[in-house]
Amino acid sequence: MIVSIIEAPELHLHANLGVNKPNTDGDKPYFMWLVQAAATEAAQIGEIAFAIGALVKWRFSQTQP
Repeated sequence: MIVSIIEAPELHLHANLGVNKPNTDGDKPYFMWLVQAAATEAAQIGEIAFAIGALVKWRFSQTQP
């Protein structure tokens, strides 16, 4: 498969070849766990910031006529 992709890259352009199957690739390297943890933390911080912004907007709308 790799050789065919190298020889004709346009053959499978934007195609899902199904090479990576979930739960079949073994353990992740340590740095991947760090990347995943950082992404999760960033998402949580984003959710908190969004909630604070929504609360401030709601509170401001309650005080203005």
